[in-house]
Amino acid sequence: MWNLTETILFLPFLLFLGLWSSYYDIKFYQVKNKLIIFGIAWGVIAYAGMNVLGVLDMLSIKRILINSFFAIILGFLIWKTKFWAAGDAKLFVVYSFLIPLSYYGNERMVFFFPSFIFLVNIFSIIFLFIMLEVAVSIFKSIFAFFKRPGKLKNKLFYNLQMLRGVLYKNKIAVFKDLLGYACIFLIFIFLKLFLERFFQFSPLFMYFFYLFLFFSAGFFSKLLKTNSKFLYVLSVFMLLCLGFYFLRFSGDALYSFTNTFSFLVNSMGWFLILSSLVYRYLEKKETRLISLEELQPKMQLTEKFIASYKLSEEGSFYPDGLTRNQVTRIKNILEQNHYSDLKVEVYRFIPMAPFVFFGVIVTIITRCSLPKFLGLY
Repeated sequence: MWNLTETILFLPFLLFLGLWSSYYDIKFYQVKNKLIIFGIAWGVIAYAGMNVLGVLDMLSIKRILINSFFAIILGFLIWKTKFWAAGDAKLFVVYSFLIPLSYYGNERMVFFFPSFIFLVNIFSIIFLFIMLEVAVSIFKSIFAFFKRPGKLKNKLFYNLQMLRGVLYKNKIAVFKDLLGYACIFLIFIFLKLFLERFFQFSPLFMYFFYLFLFFSAGFFSKLLKTNSKFLYVLSVFMLLCLGFYFLRFSGDALYSFTNTFSFLVNSMGWFLILSSLVYRYLEKKETRLISLEELQPKMQLTEKFIASYKLSEEGSFYPDGLTRNQVTRIKNILEQNHYSDLKVEVYRFIPMAPFVFFGVIVTIITRCSLPKFLGLY
């Protein structure tokens, strides 16, 4: 009866919520707060009614509330890393509240935080979509190369020379990036090795770690370059993890560390290659130039433009886009510095609500994480 009841009460509403939120995000570049409130109200009424009818026990209600609590915390933290807008974070919380717990399958960690699977599915779908676009772009470049090899060879040589110049000029920043990411990877790996001594470590954590770091690379790179204390703390914590691991598990620690170092090199290598490809693609294909007059609220300035004109003092720039006050202040600053004819570089808007909705569909159909469904673990 529980499965039939949850199907009738939640699946049609999830479909309605997904289509409505996707339409608004594509058409108006926002997720309405009314939609969020409506979704929460529907869930509260449905769960309360099921409890009164004896279909839903108190243990299940506690699990739903705990799951929603973790979804709020994680959604907020991901918003702070500037991966998605506040509306998308709220949408993730609402879906986490409304997706019946039985639809998450029997993966480990499901009992504590089932929506972790849903989150991994969202990240996986976005990653596959971006990699597909990057692959298409690469194939187009290869085709163009064979069509006009001379012109593209010169362009490739020019880009490589520019890259070499940028790396040499910013060698300290590049070193900080590499050291910072090495520390992050090593801390995660040592925590994984340590936790595996006491309980079975779900591969789902590993996939989430890679996906999260991949999408938050811009945030961490900026933090590593602008905040030396963050790098020092990472380095000290990494050394503490390393020392504790060798002292606690001295017998086979060296063997584990050798494998860990090899895994680190491979992981970071692939991570840096994929990140470079994606950010190069986004910089080339997903940005556009507009006049200063055309700058509007909700638009998102590129990191390159913010750094070039030292606009970071105008507050934090989140995926929600510019506020009205930020637009006014930026226009005034640039006009005062005689940049009134300047072309402003902004990102093209990419609606996130459809990806979150696809995450719901994949979770309900597969009843597990997408990496597990694809046989990756």
